[in-house]
Amino acid sequence: MRSIINGTRVLAAALCGTLMIGCNAVEDVREEPFTPVPTASVVLTGNITGLGTRRPLELQNNGANPKKFFGTLGSTVTPLDFGVLVGSSYNITVKTQPFSKICTVTNGVGTASATAPVITVSCVKDPAIARYSTTVTNLAVAAATPNLTKLVLTLETEDGAKSVDVTGMTSYTFPSTDYNAIYNSQLSVPAFQYKVSATWDTIANGVTTTNYCLLSSPIASGRPGMNITTSEDVVVPSAAVTMSLTSCAFTVAGTIAYSIPTTPAGQTAQTIGAMTLGLKNASGTVVQTVTTASGATTFTFPTPMASHSKAIYELVITSQPAGQFCVVSGTTTTGVWSTLVNSLGSSLTGPTASGVLLLDPVVPDWWAFANRNVRCRATPVLANQLTGIYQMDRPAQTDPAVVPARPREFLTFFADGTFLYGINFTGTSLTLTTPLRGDAIYLAGGAIHGFYNYNPVNNTIVFTIFTATNISPSNYSLTGMPGYVPAAAGPPVRDAAVTATNVVKTSGALGKLSLTFTGRIPAPVQGGSAMYSTNLPAPASPAPPVGTTDVTKVWNMTEPPSTDGQITGTWVTADHRRMFAYNNNEIYLFHVGVNGVGNLQDACFLADDNSTQSGGLLARHSSASGCAPGGAARTPDLPSWTSNFATGVFASTVIRLPTELSPRFPGAKTQLDNRPTSPIKFNVVDNASTPDTITVQDTLNGAPIDQPVTFTRYRAN
Repeated sequence: MRSIINGTRVLAAALCGTLMIGCNAVEDVREEPFTPVPTASVVLTGNITGLGTRRPLELQNNGANPKKFFGTLGSTVTPLDFGVLVGSSYNITVKTQPFSKICTVTNGVGTASATAPVITVSCVKDPAIARYSTTVTNLAVAAATPNLTKLVLTLETEDGAKSVDVTGMTSYTFPSTDYNAIYNSQLSVPAFQYKVSATWDTIANGVTTTNYCLLSSPIASGRPGMNITTSEDVVVPSAAVTMSLTSCAFTVAGTIAYSIPTTPAGQTAQTIGAMTLGLKNASGTVVQTVTTASGATTFTFPTPMASHSKAIYELVITSQPAGQFCVVSGTTTTGVWSTLVNSLGSSLTGPTASGVLLLDPVVPDWWAFANRNVRCRATPVLANQLTGIYQMDRPAQTDPAVVPARPREFLTFFADGTFLYGINFTGTSLTLTTPLRGDAIYLAGGAIHGFYNYNPVNNTIVFTIFTATNISPSNYSLTGMPGYVPAAAGPPVRDAAVTATNVVKTSGALGKLSLTFTGRIPAPVQGGSAMYSTNLPAPASPAPPVGTTDVTKVWNMTEPPSTDGQITGTWVTADHRRMFAYNNNEIYLFHVGVNGVGNLQDACFLADDNSTQSGGLLARHSSASGCAPGGAARTPDLPSWTSNFATGVFASTVIRLPTELSPRFPGAKTQLDNRPTSPIKFNVVDNASTPDTITVQDTLNGAPIDQPVTFTRYRAN
């Protein structure tokens, strides 16, 4: 049939060509199926003015096909578009007005064509919604700021930002008639947010730096001194708002005190000798110093400091008192730590360690400079000095086919009487019958710094803690150390302490250390993640409170192997504020520091030369890779803990580190896309008569960047 039909069509076409008559029927013949030509469409365009960034305007065409439009940050005009068919009628109308605005459409009706007029939508304030003024007082305080020549106030809202030069004024009011005036968002979601800031600029070497002032608002809830007011902090305003300029330059100060352990007494408080403190910037330069007299209990740096995005400093002691050694730490007023430390009733300091952060008062985690504390001890006599770095031994091997990983847990002692401890060990869905190890609370991770008091006669070590990035609440334990005792109030200064008994230490190559801790920890939840196990019988009496368990734990630790001329081994900085250990056989690098803020990094690194040469490159696995054998690569910033005391449920929180702050080991920063960082350059100097040194430095595309860091090989006595 197909051939007959086609033949008939060919014949018909031939007749048309000959006779040129009766051919219309042939012209319209189409072979099925066929696709009709679509109707052309056109995009109607236009602009919206006066629209905020958080509350959408909803437009519709002919009562259907609604579309939402938001304002653009920093722009007064928002583009709009609607796709319609050519020749069709359109009618663009407002379906839903944004809260606090009334929007009117112009040129919204017509017939669609390529020459259709531009649609305009104008949004103005809804007069039914009350707006309020915002006043900043005490502006004259800025006049005392060194180098300040111009002061600018800025009010930012979802409707835009307004900046005003207020130099020389005593107060300024943003009127309620301004386009970005604050208002009560009532039940509208999202809640209205606004921020008031005061800034001043300095110029050095052609670079302009914006410096921040601090504002105090009486309506800020629980966060005095913050120059931000949001729905998280306040009830939406129902009247005019007034706030005060507090300062545009900030004096770094703190306390000095002698520390004695809680138990046993060990030593008595002494008069603290003269010392010199310094503020070191991120480049390692001491930019300001202050010298204290013997017996001083406070210190104050002479020159106030500006606050800006690079204002990162470390409070260091550049000259120690004669016969004594002092350490620096600090409290933090941010979130969980202020609540936690206060609830423990102790002088245990928060994770800011010696950091002096004047980055931006808007971000509370980046604002820590007040209440820096200096604590001092007499240098231990030679018999009571400990040195070296010890690592937790492997747990007992229960499966002959599996070699347990050696825990990432290191304890460092210095002859000056200080210690540095770091742990990064996690476990999930574990029960008491299937422990990975027998001596730590699972999910422990963080850094601890303070003094130790070693008594070789009684075989005890009292650890007195000043900086701890991770503490379990309710006096249970301290990052895996049971037996935590909170500090007593009042003079003489007494600080949080943990006591180890039955201390057994052996010297020589790969020395060993055994410590026994007894204390109270949260009762386990079968199948939960905050698990522990015991390797000695728990104390029988008195009975622990409900929800707790008394345990005794033994830490068996061994000095890691160290090879001269190679990176394999343990290393410390000259200021005794950071350490790292590298073991190529287990492919890890573990770093702990209190250089600025308490920090810990535990990641997988491989040397390009298998660590057999004095220098080369270290390449890190991506942050998603595990360290073989066992354990995941982690680089926690500042881990801390909150607790639901009624249920015993623990939740981890992390205080954010600013991007400019680099207390970590070079190359240890986690990449957002899980790729490894650029390789690290390292160079070991093999010294014949003194310990080896190693210099490590970040690279970017093969070129060295940032400041190099030098460590010294460190061995136990």
